[in-house]
Amino acid sequence: MWSEISKIIGANPVMTIVITIIGTFSIWMYKEFKEMMTQKKKARLASIDEKIKINNQLYASAAALTHDSDNRELRIAFMNKIGEYSSLLSEDVQYVARDYCKYGDAQYLGSLMALVEVDLHRFNKERRRITEEEDSTDVINYVFKLVDPLKPLFAAWLFISFMLLSITSYYLQPLFYHKVLVIVISATVLLSAIQAYVLISLAMAKQLVRHRAQKWLIFISIMGAPILSLLHSALTFLSLAIQITAIILLLRLNNKKKKGIITLE
Repeated sequence: MWSEISKIIGANPVMTIVITIIGTFSIWMYKEFKEMMTQKKKARLASIDEKIKINNQLYASAAALTHDSDNRELRIAFMNKIGEYSSLLSEDVQYVARDYCKYGDAQYLGSLMALVEVDLHRFNKERRRITEEEDSTDVINYVFKLVDPLKPLFAAWLFISFMLLSITSYYLQPLFYHKVLVIVISATVLLSAIQAYVLISLAMAKQLVRHRAQKWLIFISIMGAPILSLLHSALTFLSLAIQITAIILLLRLNNKKKKGIITLE
């Protein structure tokens, strides 16, 4: 088998060039993805350390203020910290902190401290996970580190192959209507694949959070919509409409702001 393959490659210089280009490009992308993942982990760890430091300072400042709520200097220092650290605080902490600054009610400090404790527990847990993965000498973990860059590499080649197949199919269609169908089908399949890839990647990285049934219904709608194209070509446009509607609903859910005052009494 291998001798036959080598004969084919040896007798076909074009095939040799193509394989050389693909191999070189794959090796280069593997190294780039590996470096990107390493830098991403370092940046994530630095970000977590910064958030742990800031939340600890905020907790200490809030604790001091609870024992001396009438101290004007402590209140000013606390409000300055809120303004300085706002972008690095969780949404819930920001809401409670703003409510305290607005109303000056000491009960918000207890709620804020409880929320900060939750965030600190989450940050410390994530930090331990990252450092354990980096410092682990286990053979299986080492193999997983080598395999990790292959995932985006495989996805990149799959995307390139899909685009080449779609473009080829587009130019082979005799009628304009069929060309439009190819474009729409390619778009729906691509959206579905991206959604599936994101969910699978998050699940494998153990970062897939629990969502409400409403969100899972949207995810399933995006991933399953291209199936309609298999039933009838006319349903292709309905598939795209379903996906666009689902994406709009998802964006609205993600951008929906929490309202009201948060207190933990």
